[in-house]
Amino acid sequence: MSKKILVVDDTSIYRNQLKMFLTMYSFEVDIAIDGLDALKKMELDTYDFVFSDVEMPNMNGFELLASIKRKYPMVPVCMLTTLDQDVHIQKAKTLGAKFYIVKPFTKEKIDRALTTIGFI
Repeated sequence: MSKKILVVDDTSIYRNQLKMFLTMYSFEVDIAIDGLDALKKMELDTYDFVFSDVEMPNMNGFELLASIKRKYPMVPVCMLTTLDQDVHIQKAKTLGAKFYIVKPFTKEKIDRALTTIGFI
């Protein structure tokens, strides 16, 4: 059975690029445009992994991460963001992020995250 991954980002170019990388491995990929959209999708379906931006309208990635860890503590989350300061990285780790990748991301960085959790 294929792994199901949720990609959460308000910027279509990043959503599309990440979806392209992930479909190379035959993962099933769903898209959400912000944190609220992501939580709605997670109420309706089960996901094995979440990639989330931080800076998004309606509900930012840190708020989403906190919600995911409360409701779905076993789902690993990778933050993908332009925020590269230590304070942001530490906040994500404290909230339960498994990985933190700074944009622009590469296929190699995505592969490393997927390899670490045993998906590839």
